[in-house]
This record gives sequence, structure tokens and C-alpha cells, in this order.
Amino acid sequence: MQTERGGLQVGAVTEVVLLFVVGLLLLVVIGVLWGGMSGPLLSWLGLRALSTGRWAVIPQVVLPELLGLCLPACLFLKWRQGSPACQDAPLDGSSLERLLQQLVAGLLLGGALFYFLGVWLLPLYERLVPLSPAEQRALLRMLVPPQGLRPLWIDLLTFALCPALCEELFFRGAILRHLLAARADLPAEMAAWGMQKRATAVVLSSLLFGIIHLSWGRLVPTSVLGAAFALAVLRSGSLWTVIAMHFANNAAVVMLARQGISSLPSVQMATSGALLVPACLALGLGIWLLKPRSTRIDSRCSA
Repeated sequence: MQTERGGLQVGAVTEVVLLFVVGLLLLVVIGVLWGGMSGPLLSWLGLRALSTGRWAVIPQVVLPELLGLCLPACLFLKWRQGSPACQDAPLDGSSLERLLQQLVAGLLLGGALFYFLGVWLLPLYERLVPLSPAEQRALLRMLVPPQGLRPLWIDLLTFALCPALCEELFFRGAILRHLLAARADLPAEMAAWGMQKRATAVVLSSLLFGIIHLSWGRLVPTSVLGAAFALAVLRSGSLWTVIAMHFANNAAVVMLARQGISSLPSVQMATSGALLVPACLALGLGIWLLKPRSTRIDSRCSA
């Protein structure tokens, strides 16, 4: 039997922390192993170009995401058969319309959040914990290799779509939803306690999302972004919204990096200020489009 402490079942917290540790270790181990094995293996497969030059970063990003985050999340959800993973409804006519609405809302919210975090939060945070020049150079080298730019669609697939799918399945699809499932059967008279537990689930999943990026310079902004993703899941009841939000955020990073810009604070404030009204409109419209379903996400999960 699982016991209650601090607003969440101890067993659920232990399980998601173990899942997080497994994912983090796999990310590191796969990255290290790939670095040593990629040359001979890809040569044998006739894919030598993927081990050197501007293309080498693609498997370095995609393989850890797929094997370190996506696969453990799928296995975890399969193991937790008692919860149907809060799966989205089948795509009939009405749900297809809902899906398109969620994707549009996610793109709007992702773009708006990228602006607000980049213009208002990052400059303040970087005064306390600046992103090291080496880390900024590494990011630019990854997205803008010295050998020349890759096609834009390949970078969007590699650095925007793949992380959006894998990381959202791991953090919001497995971790957050499992924490929410641990409190789904609270009686109605304990609604206030339930709100506290929901907030704890959002904070914990968001903090783990920030930690896994392994950067003090990005810990707080990334955790705040993870909290926004979690709140969007709570409101919409679907992962599609946050996948679109995550994609929009990463796509903006890719586009700026291709222009030689590693962070929004380096953009002239006049240009940033000119985007304030469109960002506010995008944020408001995105929130409006995320009309909650009649059935809340945490009421559709069972531990």
C-alpha cells in the first residue's frame, strides 16, 4: 500500500524519480557509447557521413532521445497498465478538429512563451547564473556547424520535433500523468488537498525537466518552461498541445541560431519590444483555444 506524505503518494514519487534516473543515465551512457562506436558501425552500414562533419550531431541527438527517454517512457506506461496513460480519444471527426485546435494553440503558446522567457526571464537569470561562453559556443556549433548549414527541415526534425515528442512523452506523458494518477481517487471533500497535490506534481515534473538539461545556466528557465507545459496538459488534457509548444520553442532556437544568435537577450530590445503586442495576442488566443475538456486529465487516470 502506498502512503500519503506532502500531498503525493510516496510510491508514485519514488517510481517517477527512478524513471528519471534511468532516463538520465541512458542519455549519458548512450551519448558516450555512440561517440566511441559510431565510426566503425556507420562505416559498416555505409553511413560514414553521419559520424563526421555537419551530419554527426543528428544521431548524437536523436539516438539518446529515442533510447534514453522515449523507450523508457513507453515501457513505464506499459508497465503501469492500471492507468491507460490518460490516452487521447480516438481520432473521429470531432477529435480531429480538437487535435488541430490543440496544435494551433500549442504553436501560439510556444512562440509566446519563448518570447516572454527570452526577453524578460533570461536577462535577469543570466545576471545571477550566466550561461558560459563555452556552452553558448557549443550550442552554436551544434546548430551551425563550421562545415556549413544543414537543410532547415532536417534541423527542425532533429532539434525541434524529435525532442518535443520524446521529452513530452517522458515528462508529461509518463512522469506528470503518473503523479496525477496517484491522486485521482480523492473524495470531493478533499478538493483543496487535491489542488495542493496537483501543484506538487507540476513542480516536481518541471524541476526534473530542468535538471535533465544538465546546465545551471538553463535550469530555472527550462523548469519554468516545463511548468508551462504541465499547466497546458492540465488544461487541455492532451499531450499534442505541449508537443506543439515544445516544437515551437525549439524551432525558434534553431532559427535564431542559424542567424548567429544564441539567446534572445542578444537581440536588440527595440526589436524585442516590437513583438510584445503580438506575443500577448498569441498568448491570449492560445489560452482561449485550450478550452478544457469536460473530463479532466487527472480524473481519467488511475494508479
